[in-house]
Amino acid sequence: MLKTIPPSNISVNPLRVHKEYRFTENTITPYFAKQITGSLFDPLTDEKTNGVYKRVLYDSIKSQFYTNPATSSILTEVGFRNSYASTDERSIGSEIGVISIPQSNFGEGIKRGSVNLIDGSNTYVDDTNSNLRSGSVSGSIAGNVFYDRGLIILTDSVVSGSTLSQFTLDYRATTTIYETEILLNVEEGEFNVSQNPSAVDNGFIKLYNFTSSFDSTTTGGFGDYEYSSSVDPTGSYLTPYITTIGLYDDTGAMVAVAKLPTPIKSLPDYPINFLVRLDT
Repeated sequence: MLKTIPPSNISVNPLRVHKEYRFTENTITPYFAKQITGSLFDPLTDEKTNGVYKRVLYDSIKSQFYTNPATSSILTEVGFRNSYASTDERSIGSEIGVISIPQSNFGEGIKRGSVNLIDGSNTYVDDTNSNLRSGSVSGSIAGNVFYDRGLIILTDSVVSGSTLSQFTLDYRATTTIYETEILLNVEEGEFNVSQNPSAVDNGFIKLYNFTSSFDSTTTGGFGDYEYSSSVDPTGSYLTPYITTIGLYDDTGAMVAVAKLPTPIKSLPDYPINFLVRLDT
């Protein structure tokens, strides 16, 4: 017994979920970038940090995220701002520390306000506006968080070799899942034929006759359910109970199974609606 589900009975709702992560200096390696002026880049002598040139990393980060505060705007700057008139929110020192989180570990982005970084005796928290502040969300700005890039940058008083030598980083990653909601309509007379093999003979429903112990003269079959069920000593008159709903694609392959917590009796004269939800 199959029934086509109309598209109007299917809806898909997005739901953003967050997963907690923790990194330490043993599970993720920080980088250190440095401003170098007065000389040309030399691949043979320029300083490196974990295989990356410090000069190149510094210049790249500065050009992307630390533009002139006087000319920055919501159209040209990456990340969030509490105030675009502020000159403190995007201040960069001559040396910076960078934690680059792999995309597989932050999903669609770091959840705003979820970053907590403990570096030795220093604690830094995320104020939801891309600022990493010392001690609390009202503390001084010591760096920035760029949520959709998975980048955490310390810009104040960074010393390579001591800063981020022992740290704990906690944050939440963001992923969108989709909940599919399907409304299943069982109309009168649908899905109310027993599938019990003992009730089926060569594909046809047997017309059982029941004799009531209370009324030995009254019998009935499926054709006169309304009256005969009242004298059926089993109380169900072989009307099936729905316990499982199978969902199939256009090729007839089963794609999902819904189990009902309580069996539902499929009466011949009442419609029933089922609401199935599944995450994709």
